[in-house]
Amino acid sequence: MAYRVELVESSDLDYIVPRTFEAMGNDYEFMNVMWPRHNTPDGQRKIVSRFLAGKNAAPYTKWIKAVAVDSGEIVGFAMCTVIDKKKPPEVDVDGPPGTWADEEEKKYCQALYKSLLAPRRKAIRENDLPIMCKCDSEAKSRRASQMLTYAVINMMGVFVEHQRKGIGKLLLDWGLRLADELQALCTLEGTLIGQNLYRKGGFAVEQDIIIDAGEEYADRPKDHVLFMVRPRGGPISTEIQTSSIP
Repeated sequence: MAYRVELVESSDLDYIVPRTFEAMGNDYEFMNVMWPRHNTPDGQRKIVSRFLAGKNAAPYTKWIKAVAVDSGEIVGFAMCTVIDKKKPPEVDVDGPPGTWADEEEKKYCQALYKSLLAPRRKAIRENDLPIMCKCDSEAKSRRASQMLTYAVINMMGVFVEHQRKGIGKLLLDWGLRLADELQALCTLEGTLIGQNLYRKGGFAVEQDIIIDAGEEYADRPKDHVLFMVRPRGGPISTEIQTSSIP
């Protein structure tokens, strides 16, 4: 079966959210805390609202879906952020009232989020204006190339019944092609299970991350993920089939 990549419409999220979180499962403490009750209808409705708010507020984030060409069925989802104007502020994760059970659980989520994003934020700080980051073309003047271009793959999921069909690679390669057009450095925080896919796309492990919220939460589970970096112009090993996306 053939698949293509399209931009996500806001109306797609009611379909995408339950299937994305079904694919992700419940094995990761960070996902369970960041997206409370993601396996329940009530929790999924709240996630849809949070996704919509993020989608409308962040034009620099690309929300994409993999679609079966013949049927139009959505089979996977990803979002990636391109930072090409100025560095974003380092803010705490937040959500509308009722997202977390109480303020303590929200505080715990914010501590996990800060731990997870520490390597990414460090990379952004170290490649900040007015210094030309290493992802810029070597052929460009260092004086003329004063803009940070940086791509982050935030989330990717292939729906359960469509896994192991190359759809994850399709979504990843679309993001990498965009990054290469912009001469962007790419980063992601990936699971151990997903690292082989990312390595094939040119990513290398920069740092092992144990997501640790600190002594106050020492008895809570700790996830192990990988901070991976792909240099400007890294390899894309296969041709991909996509629709025309700006």
